[in-house]
Amino acid sequence: ELRNNMIDGYDRNRNIPKAGFAAGPCLYKDTAQLNAFLKNSFSLGVAATKINRGFPYFIYSKMKNKFKKKLFSKRIGILGAAFKSDIDDIRDSLSIELYKFLKNKGLKVYISDEFLKMKEIIDKKILIKRSDIIILGVPHSSYKNIKIPKKKYLIDSWGFFWN
Repeated sequence: ELRNNMIDGYDRNRNIPKAGFAAGPCLYKDTAQLNAFLKNSFSLGVAATKINRGFPYFIYSKMKNKFKKKLFSKRIGILGAAFKSDIDDIRDSLSIELYKFLKNKGLKVYISDEFLKMKEIIDKKILIKRSDIIILGVPHSSYKNIKIPKKKYLIDSWGFFWN
């Protein structure tokens, strides 16, 4: 809503990114450096980092509240593993953190990313077919043509599939 208000009638703000699995090494490094430069008084940056790092737990909590005990019978797919779209870099990737977090909770989790070669990565079509819950971790441009079946539960914090 805040982003929409910032854009309304002001086209220069159109490219402000949507909320999502924002991550990457520079995000944390630069925030830490700013905080150090400001003698540990950059409380907004520190709070933003904590909130961002907690995003995987937030997603898990939302799924747990929605599905209750049935969550453990669901198959979860994460589309995109890189730390941002259209790259093959997983440094500080929140999608990878979410994948590990959900696996550690004992959930059945799949992950897909056409830019990466990892043993855990499966094809996006297979992920969509197998998964009951689909989480958009990274809005790769190639995902724009994906049709998510209505019977699947979609978590799209980016708003990528809503347009």
